[in-house]
This record gives sequence, C-alpha cells and structure tokens, in this order.
Amino acid sequence: MARGLLDMIRARHPPTDEHCAKFERELAHAIATLIERNDPSCYRDVSGFDDGGLCVVMTVDYHPDRLLHAALIEAGVHQSVASTASLPLKSSMRVSARRVLVIHGYGQSWSEIWGPAWGCTLAEQQAVDRYRGEVEKAVWSARDAIGATWMPQEWKGCVPLEATKPPVLAIAPPAHPGEGPPP
Repeated sequence: MARGLLDMIRARHPPTDEHCAKFERELAHAIATLIERNDPSCYRDVSGFDDGGLCVVMTVDYHPDRLLHAALIEAGVHQSVASTASLPLKSSMRVSARRVLVIHGYGQSWSEIWGPAWGCTLAEQQAVDRYRGEVEKAVWSARDAIGATWMPQEWKGCVPLEATKPPVLAIAPPAHPGEGPPP
C-alpha cells in the first residue's frame, strides 16, 4: 500500500535526469563539507584493521534524513516527492574515504559498493569478526567446563589467514588405548 501511494506522489512530480545529476553533486558536496569540518554527527570508520577516517551516515526510514532531504531540495526535486517518495524506504548508506556501504531493507546485510581504498574489505572484516566471536565463545565454554571463576580478557590477537573456519578445541585422544587423557 505504501509503495502504491509513493508511486502516486512520484507520478505527479517525477524527478528528472537533471534532478538526479544535481542531487549527486549536492550530496557529494554536503558529505565533503561534513568530513572537512569534522562534524560531530560523523563517526570514525574504524571497523577492520585500520582507520578510514570520518564516516557520514545517511538513512531513509519513511522520510530521508536532513542531509538527503536538503540535497534533494537543492536539486530542485518537488517538496512532496523529496519528503517521501524520492529514495528507497528503509535504506542506509555509510560513506568514508575508505569505502561506501549500503543496506536496503529492514534487517538486510550491508553491501560494499565502493572500496576499500585501503585496508580490508567488508567481507574480510566480517570473517575476522566471526572468527573472533567463535574464539571468544570457545574460551568461555572452556572456562565453564573446568568450573573456573576467572574472567577471560577480550582477545585482540592475530587471526589466521583462513579465519572463516571455526576454531577446534578438543582434548587430544590418548596415544595408546586405555591410558586415559593426557595430563
């Protein structure tokens, strides 16, 4: 139903190719200005192994955020279209000097549409995060299995090249049957 209403709004004042080109220029200028001014609405792109600098986040729930809306208005898109019907609903974008990530739809996964200019890709970062999560889970399980009361520290160690494989924690079988576990 929402899509039908948005199509009706868009049909009254459809955005043109000229609007789109101007919107891209306006948005690029707005992003560059925020990063240049070290705007407090930005956060640092520190995911992965290095610092990608400031990151601008833009979202569209049912309405675009202030940055997107301002760029649409500057591009000459009609107010009613700019406020509700110009951009995909439930989408977000993260833009830094290192990469551009987008997500479209509630609960969907992030996609890297540009970059990385340096450092690891989003897929490599996610593989490392999965590996570290598995190691943390294994450490807690081992702690609980022996009844320890110590608290494991957050692990920030090296990650093997094949980080997508979960760690294997097992007691080695006895060298000779009947000997029992190693000491």
